[in-house]
Formats: sequence, C-alpha cells, structure tokens
Amino acid sequence: MVDFPSPGHRISHIRYYFPLALLISICLIAILLRLLMPFYLKNNGKSYYYHNLGAGPSTLMLSLSVNVAKNEDLNLDYYQYIKKDFIKMNMNRIRLDEIPKQQLDIPYNISSGYGHILFTGMLIYLFDALDIFKIQVVQAIIDALGCLLVYGILRNFCKRGISISGAILYAIFPVSIFYSYHLLAEAYVPVFMLGIAFFLVKALKTKKWYWFVSGGMLMGVSFGFRMDNIGILPLYIIFIFWYCRKELRKGFVMAALLFFSCILSHYPLTTPNTSGEGSIGAALYSNMAEYPANYQGLRFFNSGPAFDHGVEKAAEYQARNDEAFQSMCHFYETLFFYGRGMKLPEGTLATLAYIREVMIEKPALFINRLLSRFIVYLPSHSFIGAFTYFVDNNWNKGACMLKYRYSNIYQSARWIDHLLFVFFLYGVWVTRNNSLFMSVLCIYIGVHMSHVVLGNGEVFYHMNEEYAYLDPRYLVGMVAIWPVFLAPAFAAAGEKTNKLIVSKMKKAIWKSEINV
Repeated sequence: MVDFPSPGHRISHIRYYFPLALLISICLIAILLRLLMPFYLKNNGKSYYYHNLGAGPSTLMLSLSVNVAKNEDLNLDYYQYIKKDFIKMNMNRIRLDEIPKQQLDIPYNISSGYGHILFTGMLIYLFDALDIFKIQVVQAIIDALGCLLVYGILRNFCKRGISISGAILYAIFPVSIFYSYHLLAEAYVPVFMLGIAFFLVKALKTKKWYWFVSGGMLMGVSFGFRMDNIGILPLYIIFIFWYCRKELRKGFVMAALLFFSCILSHYPLTTPNTSGEGSIGAALYSNMAEYPANYQGLRFFNSGPAFDHGVEKAAEYQARNDEAFQSMCHFYETLFFYGRGMKLPEGTLATLAYIREVMIEKPALFINRLLSRFIVYLPSHSFIGAFTYFVDNNWNKGACMLKYRYSNIYQSARWIDHLLFVFFLYGVWVTRNNSLFMSVLCIYIGVHMSHVVLGNGEVFYHMNEEYAYLDPRYLVGMVAIWPVFLAPAFAAAGEKTNKLIVSKMKKAIWKSEINV
C-alpha cells in the first residue's frame, strides 16, 4: 500500500521549494538577458572591438591573458595580432597554440588589475583557445549570481517577497546586463561588491570569524580586479568600530581579521607594472586634468606624463632636501620596514610628491576639488544615459563617445538615472533605522570616495576641444548595490500608495453615505 503525503505536508514542501525554484528561474532569465549581446555578435559575425566601451584595455588584457595561459612572462608579443587580426577581423575563436607572436618591446600598464588577467588566462587555458564567446558566457553566469546575493542580503532584513523582488531587479538591471558582456574588470565588479556586502552583513550579524575572513578575502581579490575601489576597506573598518562601539576589543579583532585577510588574499594578485604608470601617484596626478585652472601647469591627458612628472618632482624635492618630503619618506620607510640601502619604488615617490606638491602646498585648492567631485560623483553618473547614447550613436562605428553631452537622447535617458537615484535615496531612508542594513552603504561610499580622490573626470579638454570620454564604468561598484535599496524603496512606495488609495476610497464612501 502506498502512503500518499498529507495535504499539509505537500503544502510545506511547496512553500520550501517554490522560492528556490523561483530563484533558479530568475537566475536563468538573468543569464539569458546577459547573453543577448554575445549571441548577437557571434551569430551576425560582428566585431567585439566595435561594440564595447574599452577596446584598448580589453585588447591589452587578452594579450597578457594569453601569456598566463601559456605560462609565459608577461609581455605584448600577442598584442598586435589580437588587436589587428583577431578582434577587428570579426574572429571569435582561435586555438591557443595557433596564436602567432610578434615581439613588441614597449612598456605597458596593468590599470584594471592583475586578477582579471589571471582569471581570463585560466579560462583561455581551460578552453585551450582564445574564445571570446565562451568567456562572455562565463561572465554572464558569474554576474547572474548577483541575483542570489541580493536575495541573500535582503533576506537578513526583509520578507521573502521583497527579497525576491530585489533579485528580479538585479536580473533586469540595465547596468549589470550592459557591462557583463564587456571583456573588462567591470564585468565582475558588481558580483564582488554584492558578495562583500553579503559576507560582512552575515559577519556583523553573527560575529563569526569565518564570515569576516571570507569577506576580507573576497575584498582582496576584488582589489586585484579594480584597485581603485580600495576605499571600501577603511570604510568597513570604521563601520565595524562604530557598530561594536560598546565592545571595542571585539571590534578590534573583527577589523583585524578583515584587514589581514584582505591583504593576504590580494598579495598574490599583485604584479609590478613595467612602466610604473599604474601607480596611485600616476592616478592622483592624472585626475587633475579636469581642473587645469586650479593647478596651472599640471594638465595631463594620460598616465605616462603624469607618472614622469611625479618622479621628476620627487627627485627635485630630494635634491633640495625638502623637509616635508623627506619626513614623509622616512615615515613610509619605517611603516613598511624598509632597511638601509633600500630605495622606495618610483610609484611611491610619485605619490609622496603629489601629497607634497598639491595637498600640502595648496590645501584649499585640493579640498575644493574634492568637494566638487564629491557632489558630481554622488549619483554614480548617468549609466543608462551613457550606454543609451553609445548604442544610438556609436554602434558599428567604433568611435569614442565624443560630444555625448550635446546628444538629445543622452540628455533624455539620463533622467531615468536620476529617478532611480531618488528611489535609491528613498530606500536608504526607509532602512535608516537598521544599522546592520546601513553596512551595505560602505560599498557605495567607499567606491565613491576612492574615485573622488583617484578617479579621472568624464571629459578631458585640449585647447577648448573635447578630447576623450571616460565612461562611468569606473563607478559601477556604486550602482551595483542599488537593487538592494530599490527593492525596499519600491515596496514602501507601493504600500504608501495603497494606503492612500484605500483612504481616499473610504472618504468617498463616507461622503456618499452622508449625502444619501
């Protein structure tokens, strides 16, 4: 005789498995949406080179990734072939042993991070081929995991319905869909940021050491993909001390676990830049190109001249035995245990020269520039406006996004970004009383402050002409967490709207009864 489960037992099974099935369905939809562009490029024989926002960095990354796949020293021997014959000629796949070499002995700069190169190199090795479509499939799957992370974060604070809506929002989020097919570090940044937020929410909630270690390790790996998001580490440490202000000793242990696990996991992903242009000093000097009026003579349009200027300025300060500069050098040497006879790297000297020349010599100008950028970068730029303009104006052209600010479609679409930003702020307001929920904001503020200090502007100018466009992908780490706050914002707005409608209906019924 067969024992059939009782109706109550079946209902409990449905309640348990239905959310799981729904989450899996959401992830599958997210993957399909992220594969639309790769399928379009492959099936129509379109060149990836002309359908992305960073052709130069993508080509450099692929070239160095082939070195990793072949277990060779990093060089640019494959750069010319990948740029001219592979990407531009609409090729999508070539076997690893068939990629020809062409010696190109010039300096290069790993600006996006060695982690991205290493991971892509591992994929090329596993596929035994440079296969752009397969790499994009892997990126789509990884980015779709963000749906689970958003759900996991919200489930700590919200009901299941709101958590599911957050996962759906991430699945259809235009920013994540757009950047997921690009062969850039930004394809992985959203999942990194959401993963860090998830681990550290669990860590602060349970106060278990392994969650702090996991969050710190993921943070260190993420810096290997984009080092310019480093501001989230000090922000989280400050938040931990504030959150554990009544148990400072425990807070110190938690912060130490986060810090050292981050440093240890990041160290294997560091590699020396042969040109030094990828140093923080070069980034600091480069980011003043947007404000040449404030810093006369400091007007750089790429990291090469900026780095050279920093090194020359450091040599000048050393030659005249500048007291402030020498004190900073001695402090750095003591802090990082430099022995006698050990010289500071040129990148470090350029950074210290920037502090001496800009921050110490002209503090008012420096603070003014920080405040200006703080306001401009706060809404995370016009993401939807930017790639809407790209699709409309530059599809199949391969041109840089010049004159975008004069575009009618850009100026129209960017209001969608502003509307989403308003809802994001409303989501922050709705959840403001939950201090643990506010820990997720460390991602937003940390990425924001990192780029206020280190990031370049949107547009450079040369002789009053628009020179180059820098799209908002550098701030994708900020906008990646929007679905976490948009879900409770939409839920709260919907609840208030329903209450308002019900209230007006009751008043209308009451008035009609009085009239009768």
